[in-house]
Amino acid sequence: MSGTLRVDPVACTGHGICADLLPELISRDEWGFPVIHGDVPAALIPHARRAARACPALALRLVPLRGIPAVGAGDDLAARILDAARADGLRLSGGVLVVCRADAVAGGRAQGEQL
Repeated sequence: MSGTLRVDPVACTGHGICADLLPELISRDEWGFPVIHGDVPAALIPHARRAARACPALALRLVPLRGIPAVGAGDDLAARILDAARADGLRLSGGVLVVCRADAVAGGRAQGEQL
């Protein structure tokens, strides 16, 4: 499997952790923001996942080239649930699955992520 990295330019604050963790594919511009250099080869997928999960601004995502959502920063639990649901044959209506974590409930209102 290979993939591509996507940066949300609005969310990114230029911490540079991604470039430190994956210098083979990510450099920093003169303002410290990431510049992605090509797709992620299969050998670097674990490193790309680590860089996406480490992003403090949740601005970096790893997307497989086949188009199935992959993990990004903060998505560990949601990705595991989605993988388990797919393994059980769950079909997503419109490609949306909202996952609410117990620690994401604020003021009685659950906050979920769209995958």
